[in-house]
Parts: sequence; C-alpha cells; structure tokens
Amino acid sequence: MYQRILVPLDGSTLSECAIDHARAIASGCKVPRIILLRVLDYATPELPRHVVSYIGEERMREVERSGREEAEGYLSSWKENLERDGVVVTPRGYRTGS
Repeated sequence: MYQRILVPLDGSTLSECAIDHARAIASGCKVPRIILLRVLDYATPELPRHVVSYIGEERMREVERSGREEAEGYLSSWKENLERDGVVVTPRGYRTGS
C-alpha cells in the first residue's frame, strides 16, 4: 500500500516523536522506505541582505556549511538507529531561504 513515509525533522524532541510512529507504520504495513527530511532555513528573503552585508559572504557560507554538516550528522544518526531495526532510510537535507 505505502511505498515511503516522509518524516520531517527540525531537531526538536517533539519532531523526533514522529520517528517512532513512522517506524511502527513501516513495520506494520511493510513500508520499504522511510525518508528523513531536515529543512535548513537561514533567514527570510529580506534578512540575508542585512546578514551578508553585516557578516560578509564568506562567513555566511561558513554558517551554511556548518548547518549542513550538523544536519547531515543528525540525519545520519537517526538513519543508523532505524537501520538497526531493518528499516531502509534515505536522509535528505533541503535548504530554503537565502
């Protein structure tokens, strides 16, 4: 019936509550894949101009790189946790804003 379950995560304990539900649904309904999604949103459209002019483009790229690395590590740890239970997991990071 289901082919994938999408679990959006923001790093909060509340969002992580969805993982156990997804795991149960995947197991009970034989869903072959869970997709973990972490959206990185650094600012509203008008804020980056102020931020970039204040801290500089290079520092903004460092902030974005650091955010991506943190998100990748976060998703990887959940991926490993779920795969120990036999669930196939695809971690995805998505950047919005700029």
